[in-house]
Amino acid sequence: MSGIEIAGLVLGGFPLLISTAEHYREGFEPLAKWYKFRTQFIAFIDAVDIQKQLFNLTLECFLRSIDIEEDELEKFMDNGEYEGWQRPKLFQRLRTRLGPSLEVFKSTMKTMNGLMHELEALLLIKDGQVEWLKEGSSRMDYQMYRLRHSFSKKGTRAVDSLKAHNDTLRHLLDSTEKLSGLKAKGKKDTTWANVFEAIRKHASSVHAALSASWSCKCAPHTASLRLEQRKTGDWDSSFSLAFGVPQDTHTIVRREVTIKARKRTTAETGLNACVIPLKSDTSDNIQAGLNGLRQKFQQGSTSQIKVASRPPRSTPTSTPSSSYSTLKSLFRNSSSNGTGCLIEESRIRTLPTKWPRPQKQTRFDGPIDLRVQMIPAVLATPAPHVPQTVQNIQLSEIKDLCAMFRGPVDSQCIGYLCDGDQLHDVLPLPVPGPGLSENETYISLSDIKLDVCQLSTQKRIKLATILASSLLQLQTTPWLVGSFEKKNIFFYRRGQEVCLDHPYVRYAFMPTSPTSRSEPELRLATRTSLDNLGILLLELCFGKPIETTTIRERYLVNGKPHQGTDYMTAREWVDSVWEEEPKLESIIKTCLFHPFEEKPDWRNKLFTQAVYASVVEPLDDYFVTKWP
Repeated sequence: MSGIEIAGLVLGGFPLLISTAEHYREGFEPLAKWYKFRTQFIAFIDAVDIQKQLFNLTLECFLRSIDIEEDELEKFMDNGEYEGWQRPKLFQRLRTRLGPSLEVFKSTMKTMNGLMHELEALLLIKDGQVEWLKEGSSRMDYQMYRLRHSFSKKGTRAVDSLKAHNDTLRHLLDSTEKLSGLKAKGKKDTTWANVFEAIRKHASSVHAALSASWSCKCAPHTASLRLEQRKTGDWDSSFSLAFGVPQDTHTIVRREVTIKARKRTTAETGLNACVIPLKSDTSDNIQAGLNGLRQKFQQGSTSQIKVASRPPRSTPTSTPSSSYSTLKSLFRNSSSNGTGCLIEESRIRTLPTKWPRPQKQTRFDGPIDLRVQMIPAVLATPAPHVPQTVQNIQLSEIKDLCAMFRGPVDSQCIGYLCDGDQLHDVLPLPVPGPGLSENETYISLSDIKLDVCQLSTQKRIKLATILASSLLQLQTTPWLVGSFEKKNIFFYRRGQEVCLDHPYVRYAFMPTSPTSRSEPELRLATRTSLDNLGILLLELCFGKPIETTTIRERYLVNGKPHQGTDYMTAREWVDSVWEEEPKLESIIKTCLFHPFEEKPDWRNKLFTQAVYASVVEPLDDYFVTKWP
């Protein structure tokens, strides 16, 4: 018999022993000499009952630890002969749980079962019955004498041995439970930490490739990296960037591209080949092909690059809702194979001289007179399938980005960048119809008065989800060399209109390389970035800058802010979140108070995973639950 079957027998044996002993006690009560043995016998009953309770608790803890259903658990505990004790699957779970300790468990159970039989023999129990009771009460005096004599030799020893083995069993199962917990702790799930580490690696690779591709003398060159609610799964590392390219002494033109890591190089394609679909000559087929690629890109790509096509010139009557999908959902459901290089045709665009005003506008009060409008990316609608073949376009490495952007860009794939190891194809973003040059203009989040522009709660929380996810994506990369503050988060401004759907971080590429930071500086930067995220979430929660709160006045020195003013204000301000958005309270407090087991360090996967689970994931869940 396996150890677990014997455990069932021992479990059923305890009630029989106690019940029989109680019958003995009741029968002995009328006897004159009972008082001399009464205390010892009742102590025996109590000792057996205590061991029964301890054994039951130990066994129940084990059964719960291997996920026995609650309804069936009662059957196990109430019936030592329940068929579940004989299941091979139960023994397999026991083997998995105990490992090398299984033999000790089986030996202990066999010994305990032998002791139970010894005590049953002491009480003259045979086949669940007391044989001598059939002869009537005339045998009571003899049985009491026999028990007194037997207990003096065997009873106490058997009970003490039963107690010792019961303790051994409990310690054995407790120790394996603790060891299992320690192993689980050592193997904490770091799925999302691995995802964000991959994104950071590719973001750093893109940065290195760009740094090596400026060979002109008109530095610095500024690149704006779009912050996105990344989707994962078969992640193919694509980034949307905008560059400011000087055209003359008065104009800086904005050029937008997608930079995508090349998955692999085959013998057929060669090192310099970019695989693109071969399109027909008709404009309808071109547009249908683009729509098909967009649809595949949005649904299947693991990086979810949002192609920001410009909206039509007609005044919109309503703002189309942007599609939203969480980081978690695509990781489970992604079907992209990520092996193709998706290219969409584009031409350089400029701002029309007049842009019709939308019907719904909001004006800023203050030095910046802007009309703030949510300008969503135009999401392509599904198009009928257009049969396409693929062709390989031979590309050259881009050695001078500045010269490339200054010239006309008509190719479907401009070229590729290299960081010394990884190749990145540079693809122009698509635009419908002919375009003109666009002036390069940005505005920072700190210059946008949230309390004046009156963004809806939905728009503010959506922006919060993008910022929280972006912190985990880009922290430790050169793209976030500064602190993650609102002054370093930018939005594209077209005339007097601001596109708040797509935030950017900007980086100025200089001839000199950025200096590395020391270990203490990295740890401090981790804490500071979380603090700043907490402050950003507070401002987006209430829809107003922290500088306008009355609480902040208490943390000024001589009427002026100091280094800790905003943080101290945020620690007090967060107590009011419950009244505004209760679901955000724990999220923001996590950013400000850092209640993590791991030391704050973005290079630590367990810490990154904890931040995702405590901040990014619940923020995602809150958004999709409130605005499905």
